[in-house]
Amino acid sequence: MKKPAEERKKVYPAKRFARGAISCPSCQYVLEHATERCPKCGFSGQVAVEKFPFPAPELSAVIDPNSYLSKEETASVVSKVQKLQKRLPQVRFLNCLVPLGNEINLREFGFWLFNAGQLKGGPQAKDFAVLFLIDPKQKGMSVTVGYGLDALVMDTEWVTICQGSRDLLFRQKFGQGIEQFLDGALNLLAERALTLKKELKK
Repeated sequence: MKKPAEERKKVYPAKRFARGAISCPSCQYVLEHATERCPKCGFSGQVAVEKFPFPAPELSAVIDPNSYLSKEETASVVSKVQKLQKRLPQVRFLNCLVPLGNEINLREFGFWLFNAGQLKGGPQAKDFAVLFLIDPKQKGMSVTVGYGLDALVMDTEWVTICQGSRDLLFRQKFGQGIEQFLDGALNLLAERALTLKKELKK
C-alpha cells in the first residue's frame, strides 16, 4: 500500500540503522532491529536532510575542502587507501576533514554525508564502505559504515580504532592520524574476513 504523497519521505537504502548492535547516529540508542527512524529520539534520514539542506560532496579517498592536508599528505593517504583496497577489494575507504564546530553532531553529519554523497560505483558500492570523518577544529572523529559491515563490526570496535588516532589528531598530524586509522581498520576487517571464511567452510 502506497503512502499518500504528503507522507512519503526520502529514505536511504544504502544505510539502515541497525544490523546487529548498531546505535542511532544522533542519540546512540542501541537498536534491536532495522528501522528507518530511531524510536527514542526520532532521528531519521529525512531529519538529516532537513538539518543539512545543501549538496553533499562526492565521496572519495580524501575529502578536504579546507586543505588541512598538504599535497604530500593527501598523496600518501590516497596511496594507502589504494593499497588497502587491493587487500580488501570490496571495501571502500573514505576520509573527510571538515570543521563543523560544537553546534553540529559529528555522527549525524557523517550519516548524512555517507548517504547523500555520491560514490563511484553507485549505491551498492556503499554497502562495504567506511567513512572516517574528522573535525579538525574540535578534534572530533566519527565512523559511518555501509550496512554490509554493520553485522561484522561493532560500534565499540570502531571507537577503539579511533582512539588510536586521537593523539596524532590533537597534535594536528591529520595525515598520520588517518593512516593510523586505516591500519587499524585493515587489521580488524582482515581478521573478520578470515573468521567469516573459516565459518563458511564448516
